[in-house]
Amino acid sequence: MREELLKKYINKEKIGLEIGPLFWGLCRKDEGFNVLIWDIMSKEELLDKYKKESNKEKKGIEEIDIVSSETMKIALTGYTKKECALIKSVSESLDYIVSSHNLEHMPNPVQFFIDASEILKEGGVLNIAIPISTRCLDFSRPLSTTGEILDAYIYKNKKPSLGNFFDHIFSTMSVINEKNESITLNDMTFDFEKLIFNNELTYDSYKNLVCDYNNSSYKDSHIWQFNLDSFMLIFEDLLKCKVIENLEIIDSEIIGIEFILSIRKNKNKKHTISSKERRLNLKKKSLISYVSDLTIKNKNVFFGEESFIKKSKYQSSKSIFPLLKKILRKTLSKNKYESLKISYQKLKKYYSK
Repeated sequence: MREELLKKYINKEKIGLEIGPLFWGLCRKDEGFNVLIWDIMSKEELLDKYKKESNKEKKGIEEIDIVSSETMKIALTGYTKKECALIKSVSESLDYIVSSHNLEHMPNPVQFFIDASEILKEGGVLNIAIPISTRCLDFSRPLSTTGEILDAYIYKNKKPSLGNFFDHIFSTMSVINEKNESITLNDMTFDFEKLIFNNELTYDSYKNLVCDYNNSSYKDSHIWQFNLDSFMLIFEDLLKCKVIENLEIIDSEIIGIEFILSIRKNKNKKHTISSKERRLNLKKKSLISYVSDLTIKNKNVFFGEESFIKKSKYQSSKSIFPLLKKILRKTLSKNKYESLKISYQKLKKYYSK
């Protein structure tokens, strides 16, 4: 379902851009998609950075067409000057843009949306996946606001602030499993009683962080924290203020730890100015979602009372779990296996009540 949503309105005849896909490209060249790949690192640099990953995953890294840490428009403009470029100009050159878990890293999201509005053809789409902050390593961090997003745009931020970088290092969290090992925090592994900070804050670690930050032109961080309603509020605020234009959200879906949006370029769309009541409703919904996730304790946020996994199915299929366990243990990485194992144990406990 995730892949279907991120490839919605896209086909192999259209020309598009995929941002930072790493191993998990959705519109792959080797599958016939007419796509440009943009990353801040070349393929060689990525292979070196992720050299400890399996050969199967490393083979998933495709050739990078655009290597740049500049804004999307500047990066694409540089690409058009190449002799072999698929496009020769930037304005209204692409049918689609795909971005998965990139926006929260961007120092200046407003500029990204402004660039998308210019780069996309009329009717073109931006399909974007964004993590829900309370269902990932950003669990303890507050939701971002329109004002903070505007500040980043006004000051033309090209890197996270020192405060952003500090919070990314010292406020992000993970979970301790039954073997006392730290594993990724997500909607499958979440357990309030077993949360830990990823890094210990000391005077020395703080000094090292400041030194590292001051000596770097860019530091990769989770800068922004959203849930679906908080993002919708910010996006509609930016439209209302005419900071961004000609874009409309046409689809939205929450899937586990993330939400996925399709945003279409539409110059002829007369945007309905969000009312005071609409803004208040979005703010309330975002806070309800935020507080609900924070107070969910050890309940799995993906499998609730209305779970699509029915008790009967669980009972009829539990006999195959021992075999599946052996298969998964051999095929999944240690971290992924532990996450899946915890999820199974939660399901088993839930349905045994």
